[in-house]
Amino acid sequence: MVKQIKRKRGVKRSSLRGIGPKRAARRATPGRGSGWEKRWDARHPSWEDDYFDNTKWTPWPSDPYGSWVTDHWQSQYEPEQYLLKISPINSWEEEYRPSKMRLTLSDTEYQFGVRLYDDNNNYIYSSLDGSWYTYQSGDIVDLNWTEPYDIQWLYIFTDITAPPNFDLEAIDFLP
Repeated sequence: MVKQIKRKRGVKRSSLRGIGPKRAARRATPGRGSGWEKRWDARHPSWEDDYFDNTKWTPWPSDPYGSWVTDHWQSQYEPEQYLLKISPINSWEEEYRPSKMRLTLSDTEYQFGVRLYDDNNNYIYSSLDGSWYTYQSGDIVDLNWTEPYDIQWLYIFTDITAPPNFDLEAIDFLP
């Protein structure tokens, strides 16, 4: 008796001819046998958005600027500017070395000052070009890991010409 092999969606019938049922099942199920998923992920890494909320960050303890409000980080007004300064918690940042970062801010037209510091106070990223703020919501920026230190804090700020208050709606990293 010949066993009937059902093909999975997206697998050509011709690719299943002339092979046994076990091999056909492996070919028809993505990721089993060939390892194509691992090879795809290595060449096409995806954005990681698991490092955003108040279980991963907290307002900077010594001078807390900003707060977590339901589903986003909200800036705080200090003389002449709005600030958000948050620090990682729960050890996720230990030996985590993403190559790129993308922030989603509530104001998509204004340019912000953004700095990501390591725990030796080196810039992993700084958006300042002289005295100009150059980061705009959604920009994808390279992170420079020149020292073997972990992320210490993220600092986002505006000048007095900024619209009142801004929210940080997402922090995404690319491995």
